[in-house]
Amino acid sequence: MEEKILIISYFFPPRPTTGATRVKNIADFLSEKGITPIVVTGDWQKAHSDKIMAGGGNFDGSDNSLGYPVFYEKDEPTLRLRLYRLMEPPLLKKLYSVLVSPFLEILELQFPSLIFYRNIYRKAVTLLENNPSIKHVFISMAPFNQAAFGYLLKKQFPHINWVADYRDDWSTSEVYTSSTWLRMRTLQHYEKKYLSNCGSFCSVSEAYVNKIQQLIGKKGFLLANGFDDVVAQKAAAYNNELFDDFTITFNGTLYNTQPVEFVLDGLLPLWEAGNSIYIKFIGTGADPSQTDRIMRKVGRFSKYVEVTGRVSREIILDIQLKSHLLLAIGHVGLQGVVGSKTYEYIGLKKKVLIAPTDNDVIETLLTKTGQGYVCKSVEECTASLNKVLLEYKSGTFQTMVDYKGYEEYSRKYMLNSLLKNLYS
Repeated sequence: MEEKILIISYFFPPRPTTGATRVKNIADFLSEKGITPIVVTGDWQKAHSDKIMAGGGNFDGSDNSLGYPVFYEKDEPTLRLRLYRLMEPPLLKKLYSVLVSPFLEILELQFPSLIFYRNIYRKAVTLLENNPSIKHVFISMAPFNQAAFGYLLKKQFPHINWVADYRDDWSTSEVYTSSTWLRMRTLQHYEKKYLSNCGSFCSVSEAYVNKIQQLIGKKGFLLANGFDDVVAQKAAAYNNELFDDFTITFNGTLYNTQPVEFVLDGLLPLWEAGNSIYIKFIGTGADPSQTDRIMRKVGRFSKYVEVTGRVSREIILDIQLKSHLLLAIGHVGLQGVVGSKTYEYIGLKKKVLIAPTDNDVIETLLTKTGQGYVCKSVEECTASLNKVLLEYKSGTFQTMVDYKGYEEYSRKYMLNSLLKNLYS
C-alpha cells in the first residue's frame, strides 16, 4: 500500500517565505523517498496567481505540477482578518499589534473555529475521513495556533500520529522581547494543552528542542534548516563576479536582540580613515523601526549603507554571491537561535563576519566550515575588517571557502532525521 503523510502548513509556495520553502523541501524530500505528501495550505495560489508553483487538482495528484497534491484553502473573513486589512496607516497597524491582536490571538486559541484559515482544518478532516490509511500528520508552525488543528484531529482520528514542527519556539521565545509576562503565560497554557496529544515534535536547534521538551513533556528531535538545492546550484554556477567596491551583506530580518550597532561601531574607524566599505541590509527594511535604528547609528556615513525591503530570493542570492563578506549578527545572551540564513551562508560557501558572535550555534557552525571571522568585541571587529581590507587591496583575499563535509549541512541531509523519527 502506498505510504501517505498529511502536511499542514499555513505557509507554502508560491508564498515567498523561509517557512514556505522549508515545508516544500520537506514535501519534496518525502516524495523522493516514495512517500506521498498531501499538503494543505493557505490560499497562496490566488494571492500569487502569477507565480503558481503547484495546483490543487484531484487527490490522486494527477493534476499537480509538483507530483503530489497541494490544496490551497481560502481564508474566512473573520474579525481579526478584516481589522488587519483595514490597518494601512503605520500608526493604526502599531496600535492594532499592541492593543487588539494579542486579545484576538488568545480568543482564537480558546475557540479555534474563529481562526481565519480554519478551512485548512476542515480540508484535513475530509482527507483523513476519505483516506483512513494515513497514519502520520506533520504540522509546521508558525502560526502556532495550528497546534489546535493537530489536537482536534488527534481527538477525532485517534489512530494518527501527529508531529509538530517548531520553526521557532512559541511561548518559550526570548527573541520577541515586546511580549508581556501575562501574554506568554497564557500562551504557555495553550501550548501545553494543544501539544499534549502530539506524538513528538521537532525544532531547528538543540537548545529549542530542550526548552520545548521541558515545557510540554514530549519527545523532540532536531530538524535543522540546512541549505536547499537552489542555494547549492547558485553556488556551483557562481562566476566569481563581485561588486566594484568592498561590500558586506546582511540578509533578512533584524531583531532587537541583535546588536547591529556592534558591527557599525566596528566599521566607523575604517570609514573615518576614508575606506569605501559598503554594507547592505537586504529585506531588513520591511521593519521601518530597524531601518531607523541603523541609519541613526551611521549618521554622516549613511552613503555607505543600504537598507532594502523584501526582494525575490533569486536577487538576494545574487547579491550575497557578489558580496565580499556576509554578515551574521548573534542574538546576545540567547541560546539556540540559528536562522535559516546561517545555513544559506554555508551553502553559498562565502566568508562571514560574525559580529558579535553568539558564542553558540552560529559560531560553532561557521568556525567548523572555516567561513567565520569571529568577533567578541568591537575592537576585534575593526581588526578583522582591517585585515580583510588589506588582503582585498593586495589582491590576496578569497571570498569563498571549500571544505569537506559540505553535504551534511544540506537540507536533504538534515531531513533524514525526520524519516528516522517518523518511520523507525
